[in-house]
Amino acid sequence: MSNTKNIPWDNILSAFKGNIKPEKEQELSNWLQLPANKALYNELLELWETIRAEASSHNVDTAFYEQQLWNRINARKKKADSRKRYMYIGIAAAILLAFNVITLSVINKKSAGTPVAFIQKYESMEGKSRLVLPDSTIVWLNKDAHLTFLSDYGVTHRNVSLQGEGYFEVYHNTEKPFIVQTDAVNVKVYGTKFNMKTNNEAGISVSLLEGAVELIAGKESIKLLPGQQGVYNTSGKSFIVENSDPHLESLWTKDQLKFSQQPITQICKYLSQWYNVDIELENNIKEKNYSCTFTVRNESLDEILLSLSNIHPIKYTFTNNKVLIY
Repeated sequence: MSNTKNIPWDNILSAFKGNIKPEKEQELSNWLQLPANKALYNELLELWETIRAEASSHNVDTAFYEQQLWNRINARKKKADSRKRYMYIGIAAAILLAFNVITLSVINKKSAGTPVAFIQKYESMEGKSRLVLPDSTIVWLNKDAHLTFLSDYGVTHRNVSLQGEGYFEVYHNTEKPFIVQTDAVNVKVYGTKFNMKTNNEAGISVSLLEGAVELIAGKESIKLLPGQQGVYNTSGKSFIVENSDPHLESLWTKDQLKFSQQPITQICKYLSQWYNVDIELENNIKEKNYSCTFTVRNESLDEILLSLSNIHPIKYTFTNNKVLIY
């Protein structure tokens, strides 16, 4: 059996994806000279190709593929020792369509015959990614975000760690609170919907859509109500609570943007977030505050503004990353 520390996981995944560099390909070729390594590689390649084939014949549904993947891993467990089980989990989970799941270490070892807990790390690779946790909690990860939790999540605890931006729809469980951990703040909930950023310029922020959450930093804590945003200033070590638009904060999780007789001031605020540009309205446009009904899917901002100008007497100009509507 190959030593898990010596398995070139990055090279294997790059080879499967078809983007391995020549020098790394040579390293992988050398590693494959051992029959045991070649056998492991072939088994992993077979699993990779199987799930790729399934992915090409279904709509993208991360929860479905995750469940299928775990079912397959569990079936292999009966024929593999515990070390091999975790190798399968580490590499197989990495092929979920929007995630890179890596078994980092085995911890909290118990008596023989008792499963051990290991760390799982989910990384949003490009764009946004969706994850369903074992308790049916839904998590969206924005680009470059990381979510980490132990494999016994949901059994004795519901603790996760977040780096970056994530949106959570937490399954209600009064006996096991859901806790998001960061270096400075813990967010404690039982069942709710909220958006969280650990990379906010002002600090760590939480915007609440539904339910209630508690932000805890040492001996200090605050509770939020829907429509509020809590920000923890990591340098000043203090909390700020302010009113916010949580739907705007979590807009990045949506696949489309719908407006129904919304005023243009509100529309432009959402378009600015959607397209990541600054949109400025001249005062005469603000005063008239035209209303519109439309849906944004894959259209460019120029296409949207052109449509608006055909409906209402407005003009617009682009300057770098800024739009002026007059």
